[in-house]
Amino acid sequence: MAADAAVRGPTLLFVEDNAELRTLASIALEPKGHRVLAAADGRAALEIFSNCHDRIDVAVVDLILPDMTGIDLIAQFTALDDSVPVLVTSGMGGEWSKSALRAGAVEFISKPYSLSDLSRQIAEATSSRAAVG
Repeated sequence: MAADAAVRGPTLLFVEDNAELRTLASIALEPKGHRVLAAADGRAALEIFSNCHDRIDVAVVDLILPDMTGIDLIAQFTALDDSVPVLVTSGMGGEWSKSALRAGAVEFISKPYSLSDLSRQIAEATSSRAAVG
C-alpha cells in the first residue's frame, strides 16, 4: 500500500462537521494526487474506516464532532486498526490537544490552518507510516 500511496498520493479520511472545510479539503487536496474520503460525523467516519482502513493512509479528524469527540473516534479507529496515523484538528488547544495526543493522534493541527500546513502534516504522517510499515 505504501508504494501505491507514493504513486497516486495518499488516501485520507477527512472527518469534519463543517461542510465548507470538507469541500475545500477535497478541492484542494485531490489535484495534488490525494484521494479524500470525507465524513461529517463520527458515525460516518467509523463506517468508512471499518470498510476501508486497509486503504486509508492517514485520517484527519476534527476534535469536536456532532455525535462524539475526536478523542473517542481515535479510540475506535485504534481498536480497528492502530497502524493508520491520525491528525487531529481544532480551534481549541491546551488540554484538548494533549488529550488527543495521549489518545493516539500523531499530531495536533490548530485551526485555522493553511493548506500547506495540512499537506505537510499529511506528508509527514504518511512517510512515517511508510518507514514503519
